[in-house]
Amino acid sequence: MRRRVSRCLAAAAAILLCCGRARAETLPSAFASRANPHAGEVAARDDGRKLFLENCSQCHGEAADGHGPAAQGLVPPPANLAGPAVVPQHSDAYLFYRLTVGKSGTAMPSFHGVLSEDERWTIVTYLRSLAQQAPEGREPAAAGPVPAPPGEAANQAAPTRLAR
Repeated sequence: MRRRVSRCLAAAAAILLCCGRARAETLPSAFASRANPHAGEVAARDDGRKLFLENCSQCHGEAADGHGPAAQGLVPPPANLAGPAVVPQHSDAYLFYRLTVGKSGTAMPSFHGVLSEDERWTIVTYLRSLAQQAPEGREPAAAGPVPAPPGEAANQAAPTRLAR
């Protein structure tokens, strides 16, 4: 009986850790207190979208859903950044950290030295805007690219700053 209760408690703890509202973030002190200097800025969001399409969409897809042309065969697969499971669960500082240093054990590269600090923050601003568009508890539709901001044609140019 005691073993069964322990297993149930362990399973419940695992579910809460994996599916809970916020994920624990472990950041180096150099990143932990960082604040997005472009939070909520429309111009930064639009610039971030362009940079995302040039540098991130190959893996994460134009819709930021993890289904880019280079995603096939990647283990683990690229994260769905447009859904409720990643961006809304992390701080801007954590997203900036991941853009800066990459993520070991995945294909996520470091963009330090590829994109400026300001450019990385604008991508974070763009990703945060996607998270605000996704309905709570639902994945956004993956039927096509993220629409261009009003008055702007969709960026169809080939990537120019792809990190290797």
